[in-house]
Amino acid sequence: MGEANLRYARGEKKDAMDLCKEVIRQAPSYAEPFQTLSMFYEDQGDFEKSYQLSLIAAYLAPQEADEWLRLAEVCLNRRDEVQAMKCLAKAVQADPTNLQIHQYRCNVLESIGAEKEQLKAFLSMLRGVQPEDEQKKNEWVELAEKIARMYFASGHLHSARRALSNALVTCADNFKMEHFNLLLELQISTKHYLDVIKTLNRHCGLVFNNKIIDEIDLEETESMELTKELPLDILSKLCIALVYSNKQEFAFPLIETFMEHDVERFGDIYLDVAEALVEKEFHQQALTLLEVLTQSKSFSQAAVWLKYANCLNALNRADEAIVAFRHVIHLVPSSEDARISLAELLTKLGRHEDALEAVTQDSEATRIEASVLHHKCLLLLKEGKMNQFIAAYKLLMMRHARNIKSKDEVYKACGAKKVGWESADEDSDDEELEFGASSIELEEEYRLLRLTCEYLFKEQRLVELERICFTALTSTLFRRKREICREIQFITLQVCLAKGDSYYAYNLARGLLLRNNLYNHRAWNLMIQVIMRGDDVRYNRFLVRLLLKHPEHVCLSVLNGHACVASGTYKYALDEYMSACKIEPNNPLFLLLSAIVLVQLTCQKFSSGKHSLVTQASSFFDAYLKSRGDCQEVYYNIGRGMHQLGLLSHALDFYKKALQHKPSVTHGEKAHVFDLSKEIAFNLSLIYRSADFSNSGNDIARMYLDKYITI
Repeated sequence: MGEANLRYARGEKKDAMDLCKEVIRQAPSYAEPFQTLSMFYEDQGDFEKSYQLSLIAAYLAPQEADEWLRLAEVCLNRRDEVQAMKCLAKAVQADPTNLQIHQYRCNVLESIGAEKEQLKAFLSMLRGVQPEDEQKKNEWVELAEKIARMYFASGHLHSARRALSNALVTCADNFKMEHFNLLLELQISTKHYLDVIKTLNRHCGLVFNNKIIDEIDLEETESMELTKELPLDILSKLCIALVYSNKQEFAFPLIETFMEHDVERFGDIYLDVAEALVEKEFHQQALTLLEVLTQSKSFSQAAVWLKYANCLNALNRADEAIVAFRHVIHLVPSSEDARISLAELLTKLGRHEDALEAVTQDSEATRIEASVLHHKCLLLLKEGKMNQFIAAYKLLMMRHARNIKSKDEVYKACGAKKVGWESADEDSDDEELEFGASSIELEEEYRLLRLTCEYLFKEQRLVELERICFTALTSTLFRRKREICREIQFITLQVCLAKGDSYYAYNLARGLLLRNNLYNHRAWNLMIQVIMRGDDVRYNRFLVRLLLKHPEHVCLSVLNGHACVASGTYKYALDEYMSACKIEPNNPLFLLLSAIVLVQLTCQKFSSGKHSLVTQASSFFDAYLKSRGDCQEVYYNIGRGMHQLGLLSHALDFYKKALQHKPSVTHGEKAHVFDLSKEIAFNLSLIYRSADFSNSGNDIARMYLDKYITI
């Protein structure tokens, strides 16, 4: 490096820079060649490279605080504020006891508006620098208070507490009562109750019979004495800390002294102590303070009355608690805690009608408290008042669902239109209710919906049930959980089928089918139920489009074949059934369907090649018989085909064989449904009564009717 500096001084700049680079190659963690190269590039006017090399050198030698300060100024000139903050932080780490560096850092951070980093810088200064004289210590305490209040305002209570605690360690003699009061308040807010007691023990004249270091020492202490007169606000914080530390025997005598002070002036202190007593379930002591507050002018407010009522309730003073709760509702009609607590108390006393009245809100109000309405639903459900329960639940559901008013909105709800609700009319004149926040769980809300649906279905109130289901489909709450949303869609589909509303059921069934595997038989069965109940061209169009996407799907081919048969286009139907037979050549249903279509084509008036069609139909019937095997149903189906073709002798033969076999299903409550004997006997009677037979045909027909058909 010495040689490099000499060569650069002689003007051999390239050689000097090469020497520096060689040193970097051999010792890459050595800072000096980077610093030297930085100076070389700065002399040449290449400030960007000089800046980058200076940063590398500084990181390799982080103990140079002055270099970090220089780099921070360079970064500020380059408007690189992020890097400047990093350089200033490194400078503080290099020399943490240098007050000027801390102050410069805080000033820079304040100038660039970095409040969060400025607070951290203040804390670093408090921890790192020790003030030397009294004036500096006073300034130090004021600075700590300023930092604590800044953190307190931003909600960072722990950081605020640490700021004052650090200052207390070094400047305890310079703390005033307002500083102690702020520190104690922060310690209570962060639940450091032992620290409250230790602070007062060390600095404010609180004396115990033993030294207090931890919770065990506090638990073992037997006496407490105040050697200094403390302000009431600090005394109240001592009481709160003692109550939370389970040393109520020390706290209660102090609390009794509060009664000597004017409640109009110190009511907030009364309330803070009462809240601590209530939380630790010292209701009798809390009641004494709260009763004074309720009788005051400034603090006789709803929140105080509510705490007073809860204390009375906890002490089993039910009549007084009821009066107090009703006073809260009188002051604030929307008070959900008061209404729910009053309803629970009245229910406990067996006054169910009064409990319902307590949670019944004004029907003309524009704001409804959801938690109160939910409690009303539970009470109505418990009392078995289902109609009132359903009305209340409808209102409860309106806070997260849309009030459906038109068929177009129903169409959106069941998924037929992929349009968001935000595209609906925003100019609606209907005044919507405002609902208060609630913590009702999604599962609980869905449970109430299921109970509503089950009751309405049991009562066959299908129109009302369908409307509730469609309303639930618009819910933003239910859509948060996919499983619940899918269940609601399935329930709505079932309701539409039960009501015979195939128009909307189709959209739900289609969505169910497309979301699941196309080979899901249950989904197909539901879709077919919808198709059977309706007569809409949408069904056929949907099936055709789906078949184009999935030409190998057997169900789609068969369903399209059915649609063609229904419309009388038998040739297209035959094409679809033949496609299904190619995929599953041994499926007896597909073979039977193909044979039936061929029979239909044969029976058409102007069809050509009838003999060929009959031959093909016979071949398919034969394949059907081989695939299915001998049974009553098979022979009956073939006999019907022959009967339709006019081949009566063959039809008689197959019908008689059918009568010789038992039904396909012989066990179960509805096994008689599968017995085709009556149908076979009737068809035989038709053949024997036809003109092709002699007079004895009527006798044979009568014999079959008498034997198999009884009226």
